[in-house]
Parts: sequence; structure tokens; C-alpha cells
Amino acid sequence: MKDITSKIAKSLQGKDHCHVLVVYENHEARDRATAACDFLVQKFWTDIEFEFYWWRMEYLNAPELGERAALNAADADILFFALNSLPVQSSWFDRWLTHRGGRPGLLVQLTEIATNPSPGETATARFFQEITSRGAMDFLSASPHRTEDLLHDNEDSAELRGSDFTSDLDEMLRRTTPPSHSGLNE
Repeated sequence: MKDITSKIAKSLQGKDHCHVLVVYENHEARDRATAACDFLVQKFWTDIEFEFYWWRMEYLNAPELGERAALNAADADILFFALNSLPVQSSWFDRWLTHRGGRPGLLVQLTEIATNPSPGETATARFFQEITSRGAMDFLSASPHRTEDLLHDNEDSAELRGSDFTSDLDEMLRRTTPPSHSGLNE
């Protein structure tokens, strides 16, 4: 049985440099994304150099910033979306998919803490599945805060249950240190 780490490792296979796009909605969502990015670096830093692009969701509609974020998304190998609700910027997603041109990648929806996904999380997962299908990308829906971390909305993620979730991420999430990153949108 695979876990989230092996799915990420598969998407990074053969790379020595990885671009990661992070889109978050608010402070709580940014904290989820920070934990996921810290986990990514901790697990793979010896083999891969990471470059992170951080974008607060509200800036995606701004003409210049939105275009810059779309270009970052087109260039990203891994995309983390920490959103509590369905994105309203659907034209932004169309734009970066066009720029991307079908290049493979991994899109990860980082969900909130919950024993069951909320209707909003489920609708958001369906939205991202449609986006990744159009973009020929892999999709995971995960909560780094619960052991049942992956929804089983698609064939790939059905194998990826939280029973294999790593203890490293669990330990990192229990820390109360502030985010180690800051960026334009802070």
C-alpha cells in the first residue's frame, strides 16, 4: 500500500529541482500549507532543490499578480491548494492550464481537520479532479492533520489511505513554531 510520501516521490522522480506552487485562503490554510511544505523539504531536501511560490487566493484575480501566479502554476511540479471553499477564480485555472500545455505534475488539495470531509471540501475536491483531468496531472486530497488523510475520489488516491501516513508529518504538525516562510502575500 502506498502513502502520500510515495506519491510525491513518484512525481519527483528524476528531478534535481522542483517548483512548488502554494495557494492558500487564510492564516489557518497557510498553516496547513506550511506544514506540507516543511514535510516536503524534510523528506526530500537531500536529493532535490525546492523553489516555492506562495500566493494568497484573493490575489489571483488581480491582473498582473494573477498572471504571475498563473505562470508560476504552469511551471510548478507540485501544486498545494489550501482552500476551505470552492475557488471563485475559475478563469485563473483556465489560464494556467493553457500556459502549462499538458505538462505532468501533482496537485494536492490540503483539507481542514475533520473526521469526514465537509460538503465544501468534497465539492472542492471534485473541482480539482476536473482541473487535473483537463491538465493531465495527478491529484491527491489530503489533510496533514488527520490520519485518514486521503479521500478516495479517484483510482490513484483510493490506494493511499492515511494508515500509511508518516509519523514525521504528524510530529511536525504538533510543533507550535511559526511558519518558516514568508512572502509577497503576507
